[in-house]
Amino acid sequence: MIERRVCDAFDSAASYSTKFVGFLDPHEVSLAQKRAKTLCAGGAFDGCSYNIFGGYDGAERAFLGVFPPYSENGPGAFPIAAINLTWRFESLTHRDFLGALLALGIVRGKIGDIIVGDGKCTVFAEKTVASFIVQNLVKVGAAGVECEIADGGFAVREEHFKEISGTVASERLDCVVSALTGQSRSAAAGLITGGLVSVDFDTRCDNSSEIGGGATVSIRGHGRFVIDKLGPQTRKGRLSFAARKFL
Repeated sequence: MIERRVCDAFDSAASYSTKFVGFLDPHEVSLAQKRAKTLCAGGAFDGCSYNIFGGYDGAERAFLGVFPPYSENGPGAFPIAAINLTWRFESLTHRDFLGALLALGIVRGKIGDIIVGDGKCTVFAEKTVASFIVQNLVKVGAAGVECEIADGGFAVREEHFKEISGTVASERLDCVVSALTGQSRSAAAGLITGGLVSVDFDTRCDNSSEIGGGATVSIRGHGRFVIDKLGPQTRKGRLSFAARKFL
């Protein structure tokens, strides 16, 4: 279905009509990007361009935008609004905000990332529902909230990481997962064959599949990681390894 929507978007762009597909989850973004890259390389849509944006650099949920020749395809072209929410006293979570938004009758596909801080939250939403949210979202959980559409650009998410480094026997996925989780290789293999490991948001079940630097690895129950370095080989024949775990 995602590939069909991407193809339809390119057909629209070829007819000089900008088309957006989203908000997409990380796995859907990966599928859409692969299909868009293939269509651009095929030559049938010369001059058309695409971009992926979710309101800020590194957003997990994002739009794929497909643009006609000579059209602006930067962040400002995307139909995304950032809504800032503030409250006092109560401790609120991502789940609280998502539940409150869905209770308003807004479908999940209209909502992007939800970034929760201490007494403040930024919700990225499709512009068509932004005013509705501001006017109708007055309570989240037990807390009264104040909402306003952000002016002058989008918020930037602050990421926090734990550094991980060492060596691994090879680029095999089970070796890397073992290093990331601190578990034995056999335990890592169980996570992989159990469908609990994804690479660049695509589930991997093959222990012997290889992984490279720059990949994002999600391990259910253990978190999400970015592989910063895999290699070169040490004197003992192992690969130097560096990664970061999202906190």
